[in-house]
Amino acid sequence: MLGGLALVTRRQWKGHRLRTVLTVFGIAIGVATYFAVQASTFTIARAFEKTTEKIAGKAEIQIFAGESGFDEKYLDTVRDTPGVAIAEPALEMVGKTESGESLLIIGLDTTSDLELHSEIVPEQLVSIDDPLKFINESDSIAVSREFADRNRLAENSVLRLRTQSGTKEFTVRGFFKPVGVGELFGGNVAVMDIYSMQDVFGREGLIDRIDLKTDDSASVEETIGLLRQKLPAGIETSRPEQRGKAMATALAGVETGLGLMSFLALAISLFIVFNSFYVSVSQRWKEIGVLRALGVPRFGVQAMFLGEAALLGLFGSVIGVILGYFLAIGAIRVLSTVSAASYGLVTTADLPSLDPQNAVMAILIGIAASVFGALLPARRAALADPAAALRNIETRDRGKELNPLRIAAGVLSVSGGLAFTLFATPAVGTFVQVGYWMAILLGMVLLLPVFVYASAKMLRPLMNRVFGAEGMLAVDAMARAPKRTTATVGALMIGLSFVISNGALIDSQKAALSRSLDRSVNADYFVTNSDQIRSRTYHFSEDLADRVASVEGVARAENLRVTSLKYGGREVALLAHDMDGWLTRSPDALDRGDARAVRERMSAGEGFLVSENFALRFGVDLGDRITLESPGGNITREVLGVLEYYQSEVGTVFLDRKLYKQYWGDDTLDYILITAADGADRRALKAGIEKAVAGEQQVFVYSHEEYRNWVMGLIDQFFGLNYVQMVIAIMIGGLSLINTMVISVSERKRELSILRALGGFRSQVGKMIVLESIAISFVGILTGFVAGLLNAYCTLNISVVAVAGFRLPFRFPFALLLAAIPLVVAVAAISAWYPARKAAALNVAEGLVHE
Repeated sequence: MLGGLALVTRRQWKGHRLRTVLTVFGIAIGVATYFAVQASTFTIARAFEKTTEKIAGKAEIQIFAGESGFDEKYLDTVRDTPGVAIAEPALEMVGKTESGESLLIIGLDTTSDLELHSEIVPEQLVSIDDPLKFINESDSIAVSREFADRNRLAENSVLRLRTQSGTKEFTVRGFFKPVGVGELFGGNVAVMDIYSMQDVFGREGLIDRIDLKTDDSASVEETIGLLRQKLPAGIETSRPEQRGKAMATALAGVETGLGLMSFLALAISLFIVFNSFYVSVSQRWKEIGVLRALGVPRFGVQAMFLGEAALLGLFGSVIGVILGYFLAIGAIRVLSTVSAASYGLVTTADLPSLDPQNAVMAILIGIAASVFGALLPARRAALADPAAALRNIETRDRGKELNPLRIAAGVLSVSGGLAFTLFATPAVGTFVQVGYWMAILLGMVLLLPVFVYASAKMLRPLMNRVFGAEGMLAVDAMARAPKRTTATVGALMIGLSFVISNGALIDSQKAALSRSLDRSVNADYFVTNSDQIRSRTYHFSEDLADRVASVEGVARAENLRVTSLKYGGREVALLAHDMDGWLTRSPDALDRGDARAVRERMSAGEGFLVSENFALRFGVDLGDRITLESPGGNITREVLGVLEYYQSEVGTVFLDRKLYKQYWGDDTLDYILITAADGADRRALKAGIEKAVAGEQQVFVYSHEEYRNWVMGLIDQFFGLNYVQMVIAIMIGGLSLINTMVISVSERKRELSILRALGGFRSQVGKMIVLESIAISFVGILTGFVAGLLNAYCTLNISVVAVAGFRLPFRFPFALLLAAIPLVVAVAAISAWYPARKAAALNVAEGLVHE
């Protein structure tokens, strides 16, 4: 029996090649999107881990204190800890060549045997003619051979670098082959003696980290425990791989959004499969009746269709994994850019990692989605009465779509999702909140027939008036096949709802950020050290800030340090402001707290400010006392104010720079905020600032408007992948339309041939097919608008708060919707082009005898 059913399946595929190909391609796109998301996020996480592991060399444990570094006196404490065999200090700095190329400079204790860092500078691959001079001369530097060749550097060549301590000149006194960490940065790595580096860069007595190895008899975990007891809480001790994982978690919010997109792509693919198999059942209704009459059991018929779905799912999933690999290449580049721009996390973007587990999971999910999409049509086929073989299933089932139970279930599902969104708290977790979103989407799917019939009634007179009889017949054809139409509308609805809700998220984020810039970041000019939101390795010195402050036309200059620290097991942003100047300039920055009293107490170092999302995530309110862990010990202060701020999706803490310098021992800064004097020539002021720092460091000087545009540009860059996802969503919807119209023409050969026999022109038949596709697209736009509005509300009120901790003002993306409408209509018209040509070219005589 199975062999006979397989023969029937092969004959169907051969007879309907285009429909089969479109179904496979629909599955492939969904699986490709899923696999690309999994592969890209997996690869980025591995890249972070590999970066930290290679920088660590052979170290089993790393000790660090964020970006500020810590006192080298703790090196003796570490070396005296039981279980520690080797402990070596390290410094890291980034310099810029005169051509703008970045160079990672690593400071190591070159008087030691560098056992832990032999992978960075392997002895057999290092060439230093005079090791003693290399150690004794503080300007000595060793560079990789690749970097030296690109920059034409020879022994004793002078290398000029712009650093956070100004422009420095170094003498090249050594070369090494870049293995280990050098491979990660394309060979842009240099090594200095750590003590020379402290002297040159003004980091006397400070180190960035300690790499250590334990005794053979000591337990790594026990040693970590002992070190944590002996060191201040603000100095972190962990394995190198744990540090890499912590870096990767910074992109958790982005990964969640990408995961949602991959789910949507699979959901749309499911609709395509449902559409294809529903029509396949309709076309094979007589064949099914014959099989049942010949004794094929119900489970045999159902197994035939589900087996077809599984095979198509397998073919589509394998193709999808291949396509997803190439899609992941672009996704990795975007994620790398996002991590550098928004979080200051820089790593080498590798090619996608082909993890077999991810590939197998993508294939299994694709097969499962295909089988699930075919389940209802297969069940309908299995329940077929052999006596009904000669009846038309479309006409017979038409009235069942608007049954009251389905409508009531749809309304209840949408209402329930909205109610939970309104009254539930983010504390329930992201997984539960996705359930709210799913309830809304399920309710909209259940209500699709209502939208189709209501839209058909509204469109029929309009299409008749504008396009004549062809328009009216097109709407009638759409309404006569409710299952096929609702499946296509469902695919369009999901795609467009994603576009609209994503657009609302982007517009709302921009509106919130714009408001924050006007309230709390409203200086006349900004001097920053990076073309990204933050840099973890490149900072300004106070000397440079003093030069900027002395420029003619500057009324006030405020220094700002942007860094991070651990709080409650999460990495939060830490902003060290000149509080008196900032709160004088921005008196309405606070949402909660008395601005004047807060300014006085913050300037005196008596408290902290926190962002709204920090307060929400950690349950903190005005008057509460919180403790921050720093290299100088724990610091406990009262929360004096709360404000909307979007530096970090986990939360942001503000304190006065004097307090920061006291506890972190770090006097560097990332921004200089300039208030212009009354009557100052703005153009001359900007030129004066640029002249004051010319040749010293890499700086970017922005007016307030330029800074706003720059930040908004970074937001667009951040959401770059989302825009690509929107295009993919519309593409999949277009694919569903092509599939539907091909099926529509195949089903209606007799009807179309009768129209031709009654005098209809080929052009009229083709026009009718195109108009049917456009009519379906209008219903898709309507349902997509409603579903997008509901999902945007759900996303902004629950999901964004849970993932990013932000409460964003709702902004509907009217511009995006206006752009999407003609795009979707154009996609509908293009999708109908081939089916319309096929319909116009039908042989009338053959069509009249078609069943």
